[in-house]
Amino acid sequence: MRRRFMKDLQRLYDELRRRQEVLGSYMGILRGEEHPEATEIVERFLQLLELPKTPETMMAALTRLVNLREDALEQVMRQQSFSDEEIIAAKEKAYFFVSDFHLERFESLIIWIEEEGLLTPFYRALISGVHAVGQAMTRWQNGWTSHIIHGVNRELLRFFNGDEEKIFEMLREQKLLDLHEGKEADRC
Repeated sequence: MRRRFMKDLQRLYDELRRRQEVLGSYMGILRGEEHPEATEIVERFLQLLELPKTPETMMAALTRLVNLREDALEQVMRQQSFSDEEIIAAKEKAYFFVSDFHLERFESLIIWIEEEGLLTPFYRALISGVHAVGQAMTRWQNGWTSHIIHGVNRELLRFFNGDEEKIFEMLREQKLLDLHEGKEADRC
């Protein structure tokens, strides 16, 4: 039993590595390599965000899709003269696009595990349960970002005329900062 389980784990690791390599190969379109799947996904992404297809926007799209970073995407939106509100709306669209993409990839992995009969029923159920938690966290994340980052934080900046020191002073006085073992958290 243990030997089979370890063999199944190795097959799973190998499959995960293969899938990650496929995802990484999307970057090849920036070097002119043929990759119809990556090209189609990037074009849909750019169209959704109303961005032109240029080397810069393609790099930003791939950085968001493959590396889950949005800094390059925000930069190209600013270069395209998006307003702050348009950037927020576009980043929300991008979040849903990218999360759907990765959730679908994980669902296909779960199906593969089932079809291959890998692991025990318990571990297959555990992986499916973790996926369900991930789906819930994905839905929650966007609402949190919208409310806290684009709502409360921006309102505080307006209220305190952009003075972050005054904002932190008020948060400390009101005891609204996260504490870890009685000390301010490093990311407050």
